[in-house]
Amino acid sequence: MKKTFEVAIENDAKVKMIYLKGSEVIERIIKPYKVTDDLVWCFDYFRKQKRTYRLENVLGAQIIRTKED
Repeated sequence: MKKTFEVAIENDAKVKMIYLKGSEVIERIIKPYKVTDDLVWCFDYFRKQKRTYRLENVLGAQIIRTKED
């Protein structure tokens, strides 16, 4: 999972992330800017603010591909 966020940071890409919040499964679109072994720091487009998420709660993450003209 960490590798996906690292690649997104290198390519300045957005990520679609699915994670656990309590007993809920939440989907967010984020733009990561720092990742460690435990956390990912990012901009959350749903909340429109910088957020920190624990990697242990992330169920899945996928880089969002964009068209380049």
